[in-house]
Order: sequence, then structure tokens, then C-alpha cells
Amino acid sequence: LQEEGGHAEQVIPTLSELLSQQQKNVNAFIHFLSKSQNSSLGLKLVFTALQTGKWPSHVNEVRQLIARALVNVSDGERAKQEQLMTLLLFQKNDRLGIDCNQLLRLRMKDGRKPIVVPYDICRDLIQFVHGSVGSNHAGQRKTIRTFCEHFYAPRIQQRIQQFVETCAQCQDGKRLPQRH
Repeated sequence: LQEEGGHAEQVIPTLSELLSQQQKNVNAFIHFLSKSQNSSLGLKLVFTALQTGKWPSHVNEVRQLIARALVNVSDGERAKQEQLMTLLLFQKNDRLGIDCNQLLRLRMKDGRKPIVVPYDICRDLIQFVHGSVGSNHAGQRKTIRTFCEHFYAPRIQQRIQQFVETCAQCQDGKRLPQRH
């Protein structure tokens, strides 16, 4: 609100201001995703292979590279998920690419190119997609479909199903009123 001549007037942003703010939000999100991908030890190996064109010739060679990269990771689940993602991505190396924002993408058979999401931020992205304004705590199928349109992570369907099944707001909404 702005005061003008003793009266309060509501300031309505212009379309260009709204678009500018939206672009800032998009740029911040891209920066966040890029930073997350770069902090993933397994994805660093994939980036290096993409940039140099030198891919391991055998699965055991990939496992050795991953083991060396993850030697200092104390979180066992994170290490396991990093290893799984890296192995899967090395197997799909002919479908990987880096876009103009330096984000790792995987070309799908239907032509989509979702952003590869590191394990560390998967839960936050699932929560965002599931509870965002447009989805309003969508069910499992809609959350999976929306997530997979834009992002890729191994075993994401199981993770989304587990998240939706344990979502407190969804569970509260399913409870029927009790008769007294």
C-alpha cells in the first residue's frame, strides 16, 4: 500500500515487474539445481566423462571410480543412492547431455529431457511438486507424472509413493469425521 494524499492505495505490480520477478525465481532455481548437481560426487564423474568423452569401458571400472569418489561419505544411504544413480547414468551415457544452463539432462524415449536430480534434493523437490499451489497435494500418479515431466532420479516412483503415503496433510484429509 502507498499513501497518497492521506489515502492508502494498493500498488499493483505491472506485468513486466511480475515477469521480471518470475525470471529471477527461475534463475535462482536453475542456480540451485546446478549447484546441487555439482555437489553430487557421482554426478561429477558423469560431468567429467561427458566433457572429456572418456567413458569407463566396464561396469567394474565405474564401480571403482564411484568407490574412490565416495570414500569419505559417511551417510550410507546417500552413498548407496549416489552409487545407484551414477551406475544408471553411465549405462545411459548415449542419452545424457549438458544444457545451456550447465544442467545435466537425460533424453527420454518420448523426447523429454528432464533434469537429473541428485539424491540430496529429491525429497525437497517431491515435496514442492506434491504440495505446490497448482497441485494442491495431488495423489501419487499426478505427483509422479508432474515430477517426471521435469526431473529424473532413479527409483523416483517408489520415493514419491512413500512420500505421499506419509504426507500428514494428505492423511488428515483422508480421515472421515467420526460419529458421536
